[in-house]
Amino acid sequence: MRRLRQPLPLLSLFAALVLTVGACGGGSSNKKASSSSGAGSQTITIQNFKFNPDKLKVKVGDKVTVTNLDAGAPHSLRADDRSFNTGIFNKGDRPRTITLSKAGTFPYDCEVHTFMKGTITVS
Repeated sequence: MRRLRQPLPLLSLFAALVLTVGACGGGSSNKKASSSSGAGSQTITIQNFKFNPDKLKVKVGDKVTVTNLDAGAPHSLRADDRSFNTGIFNKGDRPRTITLSKAGTFPYDCEVHTFMKGTITVS
């Protein structure tokens, strides 16, 4: 009888990718922001080719979860200065989370549909 081996290197690679996607933050490229006690969470939805809300105020260390509700339309949420980017994802994909690690005003767009715009203000 032949035994199947688990592809451990593939599982390790998958785990590393999952951790990297969730660790993006304002001003920190792909490094996870240091956790602050009492950090909050906010949500932005993408529907009908619009961000809702398109203007959001958060605190340093807050997490923002982005959900795509547009069937058949890939979207992303990407800072103009490239300090955060959810990557392109579709309606059936899991929501993307970014952590805002630096104070400032961050205009953003969808890299697929650049007419879609918004602003996150971090204090």
